[in-house]
Amino acid sequence: MSNLRTLVAHIVDTHHAYLRRELPRLEAIIAKMSANHGEERPELFQIQQLLQDLQDDLSTHLMKEEQVLFPHIGGLELSRETGGPAPHSCFESVQSPIRMMFMEHDRVQTLLQELRAATANYKPPQAMTCDCALRFYKGLADLEADLLEHIRVENDELFPRAIELEHSLAACR
Repeated sequence: MSNLRTLVAHIVDTHHAYLRRELPRLEAIIAKMSANHGEERPELFQIQQLLQDLQDDLSTHLMKEEQVLFPHIGGLELSRETGGPAPHSCFESVQSPIRMMFMEHDRVQTLLQELRAATANYKPPQAMTCDCALRFYKGLADLEADLLEHIRVENDELFPRAIELEHSLAACR
């Protein structure tokens, strides 16, 4: 089992990097599709808005993880390894920001469900067979798969281990 800092690095280098690369690419494609086909396909504007909402939510979420939560988790792990003091933070327990992350993950999953519904399970309309549309709908399906794995790793692996680490440090002090 890897240490928490290694798991965090994996999340940032794999999932966060993917989101920062893919969301702008998908937003550019849907903007083009909406401009070219929005008159006859008004659902493209809904898809564009849902993708923008996802981008807005995730940009703040990733920043909070990378600047607040993940450094704190790394500090907890370092404290255990060195026997030094637990890191100082603006929250009483790591459980507070983790609760917020769970709520934000739920919101992201809701947006993904709405995107899936608006795109008929990521299937391009039969009238839209251009490469651009095919890449876009495939990109959305890939985005959903990566985001769900990202959320699973954090919710099921990182967060419970961080809470357990904090409890074990408190018990030793």
